[in-house]
Amino acid sequence: MPHRRGFGALVLVLAIAGYVAVAARDWRIPTPDGILLVPVWAVATVVGLLVARAVRGRVGLVETLAVMAGMGAVLTDLAQFNGQVQRDLGIYLRAGEHLAAGTPIYLTGLITERPTDLTTYPFL
Repeated sequence: MPHRRGFGALVLVLAIAGYVAVAARDWRIPTPDGILLVPVWAVATVVGLLVARAVRGRVGLVETLAVMAGMGAVLTDLAQFNGQVQRDLGIYLRAGEHLAAGTPIYLTGLITERPTDLTTYPFL
């Protein structure tokens, strides 16, 4: 039977991996019709752990969690920001244009579809 501390660390790592697999199961990178994020994250995490082991010798819980988080951060950024560069800046600038024109700045109705130009999202 494995050592209790090692078993707890394994459960934590598997729980986080399971959460990522469920939470991001439909996410694709680098575009909405690209490849699934979760398999890429799993492979990138394993490669990162192998590199860490080659460099440090032993990889513990903290290093494992750091690699998982780092790979997840990079890949989810790719999934989340796969659209227009500086989208948020454009939203702020358009809100300023609406303010100057005396038209509503804030959302006044429901959004029914994603606009092609992401800077046309309403200012919330």
